Amino acid sequence: MAMRCLALTVIKPKFSDISNSPGCIPSGRSSTQATEGSAAGQAPLVQHGSEVLQLLRSDHPGMVLVSSPLDGKNFLAWSRAVKHVLGAKMKLGFITGTCKKPSGDPELIEQWTRVDCMVASWLLNAMTKNVSNAFIYAKSVRTLWIALNEQYGECNGPQLYQLERDIASIT
Repeated sequence: MAMRCLALTVIKPKFSDISNSPGCIPSGRSSTQATEGSAAGQAPLVQHGSEVLQLLRSDHPGMVLVSSPLDGKNFLAWSRAVKHVLGAKMKLGFITGTCKKPSGDPELIEQWTRVDCMVASWLLNAMTKNVSNAFIYAKSVRTLWIALNEQYGECNGPQLYQLERDIASIT
Protein backbone atom coordinates (compact mmCIF):
# COMPACT_ATOMS: atom_id res chain seq x y z
CA MET A 1 0.00 0.00 0.00
CA ALA A 2 1.51 3.34 -1.04
CA MET A 3 1.33 6.20 1.40
CA ARG A 4 0.54 9.70 0.24
CA CYS A 5 2.02 12.77 1.81
CA LEU A 6 0.11 15.96 1.47
CA ALA A 7 2.00 19.20 1.45
CA LEU A 8 0.26 21.89 3.42
CA THR A 9 0.77 25.48 2.50
CA VAL A 10 0.02 28.03 5.17
CA ILE A 11 -1.27 31.26 3.73
CA LYS A 12 -0.96 34.13 6.13
CA PRO A 13 -3.74 36.69 5.64
CA LYS A 14 -2.86 40.34 5.27
CA PHE A 15 -3.39 42.43 8.37
CA SER A 16 -2.98 45.87 6.89
CA ASP A 17 -5.35 47.78 9.16
CA ILE A 18 -4.95 45.93 12.44
CA SER A 19 -1.25 45.09 12.34
CA ASN A 20 -0.26 48.73 11.91
CA SER A 21 -2.59 50.06 14.57
CA PRO A 22 -1.13 51.45 17.79
CA GLY A 23 -0.93 48.78 20.48
CA CYS A 24 -0.59 45.91 18.00
CA ILE A 25 2.51 44.04 17.06
CA PRO A 26 2.90 44.40 13.28
CA SER A 27 3.76 41.26 11.36
CA GLY A 28 7.46 40.59 11.33
CA ARG A 29 8.14 42.22 14.71
CA SER A 30 8.69 40.26 17.85
CA SER A 31 6.94 41.07 21.09
CA THR A 32 10.25 42.29 22.54
CA GLN A 33 10.66 44.73 19.67
CA ALA A 34 7.11 45.94 20.13
CA THR A 35 7.55 46.55 23.85
CA GLU A 36 10.71 48.62 23.55
CA GLY A 37 10.14 51.97 25.16
CA SER A 38 7.88 50.60 27.88
CA ALA A 39 8.90 50.98 31.50
CA ALA A 40 11.72 48.67 32.53
CA GLY A 41 10.41 45.32 33.68
CA GLN A 42 6.80 46.20 32.90
CA ALA A 43 4.71 44.97 30.01
CA PRO A 44 2.67 47.53 28.09
CA LEU A 45 -1.00 47.83 29.03
CA VAL A 46 -2.16 46.65 25.62
CA GLN A 47 -0.13 44.16 23.66
CA HIS A 48 -1.87 42.44 20.78
CA GLY A 49 -0.40 40.37 18.01
CA SER A 50 -2.10 40.93 14.69
CA GLU A 51 -3.37 37.32 14.68
CA VAL A 52 -5.08 37.72 18.07
CA LEU A 53 -7.47 40.35 16.76
CA GLN A 54 -8.26 38.57 13.52
CA LEU A 55 -11.20 36.34 12.77
CA LEU A 56 -11.00 33.80 9.98
CA ARG A 57 -13.73 33.18 7.44
CA SER A 58 -14.47 29.90 9.20
CA ASP A 59 -15.02 31.69 12.54
CA HIS A 60 -18.71 32.32 13.15
CA PRO A 61 -20.89 32.73 16.28
CA GLY A 62 -22.47 29.27 15.96
CA MET A 63 -19.18 27.40 15.72
CA VAL A 64 -18.90 24.27 17.88
CA LEU A 65 -15.80 24.49 20.08
CA VAL A 66 -16.02 21.21 21.96
CA SER A 67 -17.86 17.92 21.50
CA SER A 68 -19.43 17.84 24.98
CA PRO A 69 -21.26 21.00 26.10
CA LEU A 70 -20.88 22.29 29.64
CA ASP A 71 -23.69 20.85 31.72
CA GLY A 72 -22.47 21.95 35.14
CA LYS A 73 -20.96 18.60 36.06
CA ASN A 74 -18.14 18.41 33.53
CA PHE A 75 -16.51 21.82 34.04
CA LEU A 76 -12.91 20.69 34.52
CA ALA A 77 -12.80 18.58 31.36
CA TRP A 78 -14.86 21.15 29.42
CA SER A 79 -12.65 24.07 30.45
CA ARG A 80 -9.52 22.14 29.52
CA ALA A 81 -10.93 21.38 26.06
CA VAL A 82 -11.98 25.02 25.59
CA LYS A 83 -8.50 26.23 26.56
CA HIS A 84 -6.96 23.91 23.96
CA VAL A 85 -9.22 25.18 21.21
CA LEU A 86 -8.82 28.86 22.12
CA GLY A 87 -5.06 28.38 22.38
CA ALA A 88 -4.99 26.90 18.88
CA LYS A 89 -7.08 29.82 17.60
CA MET A 90 -4.81 32.32 19.43
CA LYS A 91 -7.74 33.61 21.50
CA LEU A 92 -6.77 32.19 24.90
CA GLY A 93 -5.76 35.65 26.15
CA PHE A 94 -9.39 36.75 26.06
CA ILE A 95 -10.33 34.32 28.84
CA THR A 96 -7.08 34.54 30.80
CA GLY A 97 -7.14 38.33 30.84
CA THR A 98 -3.81 38.78 29.07
CA CYS A 99 -5.49 40.27 26.00
CA LYS A 100 -6.89 43.41 27.56
CA LYS A 101 -9.25 45.85 25.92
CA PRO A 102 -7.18 48.56 24.24
CA SER A 103 -7.69 52.24 24.81
CA GLY A 104 -7.32 55.17 22.47
CA ASP A 105 -7.71 53.95 18.89
CA PRO A 106 -11.46 53.48 18.19
CA GLU A 107 -10.81 51.05 15.32
CA LEU A 108 -8.63 48.84 17.52
CA ILE A 109 -11.24 48.95 20.30
CA GLU A 110 -13.94 47.97 17.81
CA GLN A 111 -11.86 45.05 16.48
CA TRP A 112 -11.07 43.84 20.04
CA THR A 113 -14.77 44.06 20.95
CA ARG A 114 -15.73 42.10 17.84
CA VAL A 115 -13.34 39.27 18.71
CA ASP A 116 -14.37 39.34 22.39
CA CYS A 117 -18.03 38.97 21.38
CA MET A 118 -17.16 36.12 19.03
CA VAL A 119 -15.27 34.22 21.75
CA ALA A 120 -18.18 34.80 24.15
CA SER A 121 -20.56 33.37 21.52
CA TRP A 122 -18.35 30.32 21.14
CA LEU A 123 -18.34 29.74 24.90
CA LEU A 124 -22.09 30.22 25.27
CA ASN A 125 -22.71 27.82 22.37
CA ALA A 126 -20.48 25.26 24.11
CA MET A 127 -22.92 25.04 27.04
CA THR A 128 -26.31 23.50 27.56
CA LYS A 129 -29.18 25.96 27.29
CA ASN A 130 -29.81 25.94 31.05
CA VAL A 131 -26.19 26.77 31.81
CA SER A 132 -25.78 29.42 29.10
CA ASN A 133 -28.93 31.26 30.18
CA ALA A 134 -27.30 31.99 33.54
CA PHE A 135 -24.26 33.64 31.91
CA ILE A 136 -25.62 35.34 28.80
CA TYR A 137 -25.38 38.86 30.25
CA ALA A 138 -21.65 38.81 31.01
CA LYS A 139 -20.02 42.07 29.88
CA SER A 140 -16.95 40.40 28.38
CA VAL A 141 -15.62 36.94 27.77
CA ARG A 142 -13.19 37.46 30.68
CA THR A 143 -16.04 38.20 33.13
CA LEU A 144 -17.90 35.20 31.68
CA TRP A 145 -14.89 32.95 32.30
CA ILE A 146 -14.45 34.24 35.86
CA ALA A 147 -18.14 33.65 36.59
CA LEU A 148 -17.94 30.11 35.20
CA ASN A 149 -14.92 29.36 37.38
CA GLU A 150 -16.66 30.73 40.46
CA GLN A 151 -19.77 28.68 39.75
CA TYR A 152 -18.27 25.39 38.60
CA GLY A 153 -14.54 25.55 39.39
CA GLU A 154 -12.63 23.45 41.87
CA CYS A 155 -13.53 25.64 44.85
CA ASN A 156 -17.28 25.16 44.57
CA GLY A 157 -18.38 24.81 48.21
CA PRO A 158 -21.89 23.39 47.62
CA GLN A 159 -20.59 20.88 45.11
CA LEU A 160 -17.79 19.85 47.49
CA TYR A 161 -20.31 19.42 50.30
CA GLN A 162 -22.53 17.25 48.08
CA LEU A 163 -19.57 15.10 47.07
CA GLU A 164 -18.57 14.64 50.71
CA ARG A 165 -22.14 13.59 51.55
CA ASP A 166 -22.18 11.13 48.65
CA ILE A 167 -18.87 9.62 49.76
CA ALA A 168 -20.06 9.36 53.38
CA SER A 169 -23.24 7.58 52.29
CA ILE A 170 -21.20 4.92 50.45
CA THR A 171 -19.36 3.75 53.57
